[in-house]
Amino acid sequence: MGPMGQSYGSREPPWPQSPVLSISNQLAPVKKATKMAEAVIVEKAVASYGKTRILDGLSMRVEQGAVYALLGPSGCGKTTLLACILGRKSLESGDISVFGGTPGDRSIGLPGPLVGFMPQDICLYQEFTIKETFQYFGRLQKMKMESLEKKQIALLDMLDLPEESRRVADLSGGQKRRLSFAVSLIHNPKILILDEPTVGVDPLVRARIWSHLQSLSLSGVTIIITTHYVEEARDATTVGIMREGRLLAQEPPGILMQRHQAQTLEKVFLNLCQEIEHAQFDEVKMSTKTHSLESVSVSQHESDKSVNINLINKNPKSKPKMSVTLPSISNIVALFLKNWITMKRNLLLLLFVFFLPGIVLLINSVTIGLSPRNLPLALVNLESDCSDDFYVTRCEANLLGCYFQQSLNKSETVNLIPYSSVSDAIRDTENAVVRGKIEIPGNFSVSFLKRLLNDWRYNQFIYYYGIEDDDLVGKFEKVSISLDMSDPQLALFITKAITKSLDDFIGDVSALCKEDLGDGIDLSMITITDPILGDEDTDFQEFITPGIIALAIFFLAMALTSESFIAERSQGLLERSWITGVLPVEILSSYILSQFLVMAIQAAITLITVFLIFQLPCRGPVTWFVVLTLFQGLAGMSFGFFLSTICNTSMDAMKLSIGSCFPHMLLCGIIWPLDGMPHPWIRSVVWYLPHTASVQGMRDIMLRGWGVESSSVLQGMGISSGWIIVFLFLSWMLVKNKLQ
Repeated sequence: MGPMGQSYGSREPPWPQSPVLSISNQLAPVKKATKMAEAVIVEKAVASYGKTRILDGLSMRVEQGAVYALLGPSGCGKTTLLACILGRKSLESGDISVFGGTPGDRSIGLPGPLVGFMPQDICLYQEFTIKETFQYFGRLQKMKMESLEKKQIALLDMLDLPEESRRVADLSGGQKRRLSFAVSLIHNPKILILDEPTVGVDPLVRARIWSHLQSLSLSGVTIIITTHYVEEARDATTVGIMREGRLLAQEPPGILMQRHQAQTLEKVFLNLCQEIEHAQFDEVKMSTKTHSLESVSVSQHESDKSVNINLINKNPKSKPKMSVTLPSISNIVALFLKNWITMKRNLLLLLFVFFLPGIVLLINSVTIGLSPRNLPLALVNLESDCSDDFYVTRCEANLLGCYFQQSLNKSETVNLIPYSSVSDAIRDTENAVVRGKIEIPGNFSVSFLKRLLNDWRYNQFIYYYGIEDDDLVGKFEKVSISLDMSDPQLALFITKAITKSLDDFIGDVSALCKEDLGDGIDLSMITITDPILGDEDTDFQEFITPGIIALAIFFLAMALTSESFIAERSQGLLERSWITGVLPVEILSSYILSQFLVMAIQAAITLITVFLIFQLPCRGPVTWFVVLTLFQGLAGMSFGFFLSTICNTSMDAMKLSIGSCFPHMLLCGIIWPLDGMPHPWIRSVVWYLPHTASVQGMRDIMLRGWGVESSSVLQGMGISSGWIIVFLFLSWMLVKNKLQ
C-alpha cells in the first residue's frame, strides 16, 4: 500500500510488458499496452571485477516516468549495474542507453545535470553544514541562489531535516541519508538513481519519500531505486528481481504477486529462487524483451521441463562520439571553496599546518648547524702548571706550553681540564669522559727553540733561563694531540679550534718575545685574508638551512595533498562530484589553488622565522629565494597528487612518502655537499632530482649573494617545473582513468 493508503503496486503499467521467465509449467500471457519511450535500456550487459563476473548477460528496460525498484540480495550486482548506467564502470560486452545516449557522454548530461544520484554510502562532507552541502552541490549544478534556497527549504521540510546550520558530522545516520537523498533532488534531474535511500530511515519519513517519488514519477522523472525493504517496492511502477548478475523477473509488483499466487514480494522472490535451483537449463539467458529482441520463442520439452529461448539480434547501435568539455570556472570555484571549508573547520589543525614548516625551521635554527661549546678536553702540561700568570705580560720563552694553553683557553669550543697523569687522561678519553687529550712535553720550549734559533741566540736563551742538561733534549719534542674520533663532527670542530689556537699562539709569542729572541723572529707561516666569496663567519647552519626549507615545504605540501585527495576518493566523495559533471582537470585545479595558498602562507611563515626572527643573512635577492621555495612546494604538491592516484589508502601514501624522503635528503646535497660523492656520474644523475638544483640555487642566493644570473637558480626553477608537469600530467591521466 502507498503512504496515503493508496495501492500503487496494483496499477497497470503504461508500456508493453515482456514475458517473465517464470520457471513453471505454464507461462503467463504477455499483456499488450501502449508503447512509451524508454529512459534506460540495458542489453546483454556483462561486467566483472577481476575474474569474478558480476553481471552475466543482463537486460532490462526502464520507461520514462517509471519508478523502477531493483531488488536482490547483497552481492547480486545491483550497485554494479547502477555504476554501469552512470558511466562509472565499463561493460565487457553489451550496451547501455540512457535517454538515447551513452553513459559517460557529457553532451547528454551524464555525468552532469541529467542524473541525480544517491550512493549507498553517505558520501557527504562531514565538515560542511547542511546549508553548505546544498550550496556546494548547487554550485556544481549551476543553480541560482534564489532557486537553490527555495529548493532547500522544501527538501528540509519534506525530509524532516534539522536547521541548516547543523554540521553533517553532528547528524544521526538516518538524517545523513535523508540529506544525501535531498542532494540528489536539488537540481530537478530527469532521472534519479537511488542506491538504498531508505536504509535506517523512520517509517513516516520513508512514506514521505515514496510519496514524493510517486509525484516525481507523475511529472515525468524516471527513478531507479534499490532497496533492502522488499515490501516497500509495492509502491514502484515496475519491480526487477536480480540474482547472480541476472534479472529473474521484470513486471509490476501486482502482476508478479498474482502470477506467483503470493501475498508478498518477498514470497515472489523466494519462489523464483527456488524454481531456479530445481530447474534444469540448457541455454537460458535471464533477460527481458528489449528493442534488440526481434522474436522470442518458448518451447517446453516433456523430458526435462527445460525452457529454450532463441534470441535473434538486430545490428548493434553505434556509440556516439564523446564531446569535448572545457573546464568550468564555477566548478573550480565550488571545489576551491569546498577545500577551504573542510580545512578551516578544524582551526587548530589548520594553524598547525600553517606553522609546521616554521616550527621545523625553528628547531633547525635552534639545534642544527651551531658550533658546539665547552667540549671537555684533557690537558697534560708536563712543562709547567702555569699557575702564575706573569708570562701573560712579558716574554717567558721557557714557558711556551703555557702560551699554547692560554690560546686554547680563549676558544669557546673546548673546555680544558688539567690532568697530572697521561694515563688518567687516556683512560678518561677511552671512557668518553673527555673528547681527547693534549700532552705538552716537559722540554717543549727548549726543543722548539733549539730548532728555531741560531746557536748564539740559543745559548743566550739557555744562559738567561738557567737551563741545564739541554744537550739531553732532542729537537723534536712536540705537543701530542689524540682525539675521540668516534664522533667525527665534534672532532672536526675540536681540530678547527686547535688550529685557530695555534695561530693565536704564534702571534702572541712573536709579539711578546720579539726583543728577547731577536727582531727577526716571526713564527707566523700563513696569512688568511678576507674571503673572496661568502663571509668569514658563515657556519654550517647557513649551509644546511636552504636544504631544510626545501625539504620541509616539499614534503609537507605532498603529505597534505595526498591525504586529503585519498580521503575524498575513499569516502566516495570524488565519485559523487564526478557524477555531477566535475572534470578531473577541475579537481586538480581546485587542489592546486587551495594548496598553493596554504603553501604560500607556510613559505611566508618559514622565511620570516629564518630571516627575521633568527636573523640568518640572505646576501642575494630574497625574491628569487621565495620563488625557488614556492617551486619546491608546487613540486611537492604535484608529487602528493601522484601518490594519491596510485595509492588506495593514506597509509600507503605515507609509506611511499617516507620512503622517498630519505633518499631525497641524502642524495640532493642537503646534508652533505655533492662534491663528496665518489663518482661523477652519480653527481650528474642526482642533479636532476627535484631538490638538488633548487637547493644549490637557494645557497647561491643566500650565501654567495647571487641572483637569477646563477645557473643553479635557473636550473632549479626549470627542473622543478619539469617535475611539476610530469607529476600533474600523470595524476590527471590516472584520475581520468579512475573516474571513467
